[in-house]
Amino acid sequence: MHEDILAESGNKKTGNSDENPSPWLERCFNRKCYITFLTGCYSCHWQYREWETAELGSCCCSWKEQFSYLCLIIAFVLSAIFLFVWAETSNEYNGFDWVVYLGTKRWFFWSIIMLSTAGILTAYTSLLLLIGAFLLWERIELYLHPCHKVLVLLVIALCSFLLSILNQYWRDKWLIAGLSLKVFAPFLHMSLITVMIIMSWPLAICVAHLESEVRIRRYKMAGYEHEVPESCNIFTRLRALQIAAGLPFLLILLCLYLMPLGIYSPCIMKKENLGPKPKFFGHRGAPMLAPENTMMSFEKAVEHGASGLETDVYLSWDEVPFLMHDYDLSRTTNIREVQPSSAYNHTANFNWTFLSTLNAGKWFIKIFWLPGYDRKYVRFMAPGFQHVGRLRTLEELASENMTIINVDYKRLFYSGLRHYKAAKIHINVYTVNEPWLFSLAWCYRINSVTTDNIQVLNQLSHPLFFMTPGNYTFIWFFMVSASAIIIGFVFCYHWIKELKKERWLEEATTAPAGLLNLETIREGTTMETEVPPQKPDVPPTKKGLKETKNTKGKS
Repeated sequence: MHEDILAESGNKKTGNSDENPSPWLERCFNRKCYITFLTGCYSCHWQYREWETAELGSCCCSWKEQFSYLCLIIAFVLSAIFLFVWAETSNEYNGFDWVVYLGTKRWFFWSIIMLSTAGILTAYTSLLLLIGAFLLWERIELYLHPCHKVLVLLVIALCSFLLSILNQYWRDKWLIAGLSLKVFAPFLHMSLITVMIIMSWPLAICVAHLESEVRIRRYKMAGYEHEVPESCNIFTRLRALQIAAGLPFLLILLCLYLMPLGIYSPCIMKKENLGPKPKFFGHRGAPMLAPENTMMSFEKAVEHGASGLETDVYLSWDEVPFLMHDYDLSRTTNIREVQPSSAYNHTANFNWTFLSTLNAGKWFIKIFWLPGYDRKYVRFMAPGFQHVGRLRTLEELASENMTIINVDYKRLFYSGLRHYKAAKIHINVYTVNEPWLFSLAWCYRINSVTTDNIQVLNQLSHPLFFMTPGNYTFIWFFMVSASAIIIGFVFCYHWIKELKKERWLEEATTAPAGLLNLETIREGTTMETEVPPQKPDVPPTKKGLKETKNTKGKS
């Protein structure tokens, strides 16, 4: 009788009739779409079916699928590393495109193609990895489609090849990535703590659910431990899952809390210690605003505040100096239209009469002589030239009366520059195009930079990511305390929520069935899907069978 009352009470509460779909059906339909989307993207099974869920604490896929998921993790890590390295080396894109041009004789922005490829690979592997994690959360067996397996192996091979190429022929890219971490480390630290706060919510649900499952299973198995000792294995697996999920999270969180003790960022300093803004040397003028090594490019650089100009000089066949960077004239002149057969000849093989018809230039009065060769000849022919040294010792610079050095920023920042500053050497670094790299040079008190991007860098009024030590210390302690409170609250909330289920189980087992249903009806809740648990049917042991036979014989 109480079952009829229960059904009537449920209809009154929800207000549903046979004509309108119930919320349960709506929820079931949404879940079907959710599961179908996951299995469709991961396994290409786009038709819904009742998937068998694995028992909590047991493995829900074969060893082949475990290996496939491991390969997917490796592909994601490699693609993410390649994307990070290539994105942080954007300052060198022009140089990369120029190197490719030397081999292909075709100018194209291959650097952007590489960046887009790295982004697509990372997005693909991360999405597939996330879908697999959702399937594991639902305890549905993993089955990666063969097409995905082939693509994952191709991603691993491609990223490994590209990273090996960078490591073999362009090792300074790793130096640029290290320099970027010097600038972004404080902000990366805060971002990672925020990510840990977000991750604490599903992790707390998982750990609390495992704890609740352990306690409920122990409660159900009360009185059967002496008959089914092998059931303890499930408790061990559940505890191992708790440790495997919670311990790495706590260790990573502790490392993040202590991370500022090992962070050195030159942009964390007092305002009075910040040096003046570095001056600008227009790299071939302003090549992002006008054709490089032309009067228009130089004028644009001067308009945007350049204090000097960097250019490249060749001697023509008849010994006339002219401005040109490449070894041939095909990239920056129209020689393919005038003399296609001579497009790839060396620049110095043409006389000035012909060159003047291709590219006009003007010799500047004050020039800095950068190359190390023919210095004696240059001093004799042009005594007014200011000679600029490379990354040499102070003794070598003093012997040649040099007070200016022009250095690759990667080599200088890693080699150190204190002794140059102490000797009052004017330091110019090249080629600085990105605002974060210019901010790093500013914080290092560099005198000047050679840049292609003067129109953007000149607009900076202060270094990016600049922060005083007091502000960073305050943000550090605030993030640590706030994250600890939030994460602790999240874990306590889900822990208490799961403990309520255990208390309800105890009350449901001890209370009379009729009283429980009447109390539930009074509260306006239905119990169609909530049946008080009972002792599980345990298969009788051999000892139990013998006792049954003996009892039957006695009767």
